[in-house]
Amino acid sequence: MYGAPAYLLGVALLAPLPLGFLAAMIYMLLNVDMNNQVEAEKWAREHDPTLTAIVAGVEIGLGLIIVIIAACLAEPLRRAGRTSRVRDEYDDYEDERPRRRRPREDYDDDRPRRRDDLDDRAR
Repeated sequence: MYGAPAYLLGVALLAPLPLGFLAAMIYMLLNVDMNNQVEAEKWAREHDPTLTAIVAGVEIGLGLIIVIIAACLAEPLRRAGRTSRVRDEYDDYEDERPRRRRPREDYDDDRPRRRDDLDDRAR
């Protein structure tokens, strides 16, 4: 996924935490008289598991919805150029594409083509 949808989903993934707190505050405001501070604190202590469940439920629910939307909008990865094929068995592999090889008579000398630590020494 690229461009604007990716940015919008990124912003949407930031939303569950504030929305969970907002839902818990609305629930508290509807059930408690905020003018009486002692009663509000007592109610909050008694209903702490309920408030926690509301926040957790909103966060998990929105998170799942956003991830499902992202999975539906996702596109398969594009392959870059040629890739090597996975070969299940190496011992009986036959390549259907012939490879161009240099004829052996093009070489001027018969020295080995491998370089090692001793190649740089004076001769």
